[in-house]
Amino acid sequence: MLTEQEKENSDQIAIITLTTIAPYDNLKDYTTDLAAYWQLGERKYNGVLIALSKELRQVRISNGSGIVQRLTDEETQQIIDDLMIPAFKNDQFYEGLTTGINAIIRELNVQ
Repeated sequence: MLTEQEKENSDQIAIITLTTIAPYDNLKDYTTDLAAYWQLGERKYNGVLIALSKELRQVRISNGSGIVQRLTDEETQQIIDDLMIPAFKNDQFYEGLTTGINAIIRELNVQ
């Protein structure tokens, strides 16, 4: 799914599962720095990083600046709240991630 999205329009989507974010104290800064370190989205800044920590009970979707015109922070928060968290609350982490990824890809591909 992720490879096909990258082949079609060069958007890079990555998923990371975490047990800790030390030495960081918030997931936002952690994911921003990690996406930059990985050079997610390369030079077009069209990367999306999904970070999930079951232990911390946190999930975040970070969009590169080249993505925000097609997938806003508000839309990613809605995907988290409406699609991912309900599945996570039932210990259905694979389903929650898959549903969230599919929603992200749909939003990115709307022309």
